[in-house]
Amino acid sequence: MKNKTLFLLVLALALISFQCKSTKPGSMYDKDLKEGEFIVNQLNDKQITGHELTFIIDANEKRISGQSSCNTYGVSYEINENGVLDKGFVIATKMYCDNKMKLENEFIKAVGDFIKFEYAEEETKLNLFDEEGNKLIELQKK
Repeated sequence: MKNKTLFLLVLALALISFQCKSTKPGSMYDKDLKEGEFIVNQLNDKQITGHELTFIIDANEKRISGQSSCNTYGVSYEINENGVLDKGFVIATKMYCDNKMKLENEFIKAVGDFIKFEYAEEETKLNLFDEEGNKLIELQKK
């Protein structure tokens, strides 16, 4: 009986250890951005409605661009062997729009800060994460 209890304890610890290893940052993220057009559903844990925030991936040119509520933006990227994005500076047009600049600045910052990504729901959603694994942006395919 003692051996059976010891065996079950070791098995439980092994399963817990395996589960913890599979959820470490870097293991759950995708390693290839696919061509597509998305709209922003969520930004820093806030639902986004009534604003035109878009995210367009040009995988051939390795470029991300879109509409940031008032202005347009763009950034080039490379993906290293660990699936981490190395981006250039995010560039944007400089028009001022009443009641849109706070959201736009927050969005542009999040685009600049994300370095990991994960497709979900049969690639109809794309989640963008920062270095610590915090979800910054949730995108829905158009």
